[in-house]
Amino acid sequence: MAKQRTENCRFLSRYTEQETYVSDAAYLVELICEKIAKKEGKILPKRFWNDKDYWGKVFRFQIKKANELLQDFDISPIIKALGDYRCKKLYSLGARFILDKVIREYEAKLANKKAVEIKVVETAANEGPRPQEKRGNLMSKLEELDE
Repeated sequence: MAKQRTENCRFLSRYTEQETYVSDAAYLVELICEKIAKKEGKILPKRFWNDKDYWGKVFRFQIKKANELLQDFDISPIIKALGDYRCKKLYSLGARFILDKVIREYEAKLANKKAVEIKVVETAANEGPRPQEKRGNLMSKLEELDE
């Protein structure tokens, strides 16, 4: 955790009293614990990871699974996959048999999107503006009179 946003701590935690940034793994665990708390009808307390009973155990288990997941994938497709409808009833980052497939799909979409953006920028830089068409409507005739 950090008071300032850094390379390692780039996500703002919702479960601290002050503005505190947490690591990628801790942010993923917060998302999963929110889903678990909602399912069980409980309220996730502030600093739930310091809990000696239930939430502390859940946090320690999920943080291990989050770090394993982050070794294989980037954070943005994981976050998108957790919000996907196919992962609606997913309550553990250890369910790799579901997560891996969905994360790979989002990785492919992000890679395609980046490739398209690069192509668009390259073509736009080489071409000039399109010439405007002269239409035979009333506005075109008025514009010709102004010139």
